[in-house]
Amino acid sequence: MLGKLLKHELRQTARSVMTIYIILAAVAGILLLSSVIGATLFKALSNVALFTAAIVMMIMTLVAIIKNFRETLYGRQGYLSFTLPVRCSSLLLSKILVSVFWLICAVALMLVVYVIMYLTMTGENGIELIGNLKDIIAEIGYSDLLPSKVLVIEAVILMGIWLLMQFIILIGFIYFSITMANTRALQQHPTLYGILIFFVSYFVVSTASRPLTEKVPLSLQFADDKLKIAFVSMMNAEATFSFGIAGLVFETLVAVALLVLTGWIMENKVNVK
Repeated sequence: MLGKLLKHELRQTARSVMTIYIILAAVAGILLLSSVIGATLFKALSNVALFTAAIVMMIMTLVAIIKNFRETLYGRQGYLSFTLPVRCSSLLLSKILVSVFWLICAVALMLVVYVIMYLTMTGENGIELIGNLKDIIAEIGYSDLLPSKVLVIEAVILMGIWLLMQFIILIGFIYFSITMANTRALQQHPTLYGILIFFVSYFVVSTASRPLTEKVPLSLQFADDKLKIAFVSMMNAEATFSFGIAGLVFETLVAVALLVLTGWIMENKVNVK
């Protein structure tokens, strides 16, 4: 049943998300065309338009996720959704997975946009610079700073994990806030209460996570061309680069707990209109 929910959820959200993706692709196509014909002013305007469209795409993706969650569960479609022969936890899980999917797509498209902008602004010189970057760094005597392939792969994997945790945190707080705002006691003004719950809860948790990030002996360190997790606080680390991860882990665990609580509230406390 989860597969059917995911399929339906993808179709439901694609109607909103794909529109901005098509616009972004059209602007990117215009930018590539301007680089071919060599129109400098047109190229500059296209770059600005593409950068703006990429930002709008990211915002609209998040808006579409929030809007879909509200309308399909607590709007006109809410009664139909809650009468489906599935548990509320399955409904919630399908929305979480699809939301993460669209956020990953948005980030990937943002990266593609930046690559296109770089290549169109620099042309062949930019490609040549990338190809000769290693030689250039070696000539100026900083070849030791070049990361190994293993380090680059590890960094990419860690960045992916970091992004995934950030998405879970964001979705956890948003879905919890919307769900709490649609309980009987608060549903007279769900938008207002939802915004207040989101900012208050996120502020409290992020404030609590700061000292954990700095003082708890758990950090990601870069030393001797290696990335490793060390049981040393960020403040006491002797490595070249150190990032405390206890706060991020704490926020992620809180977000997961909020999602579990959201499922329970959906099952027992939500007042469907």
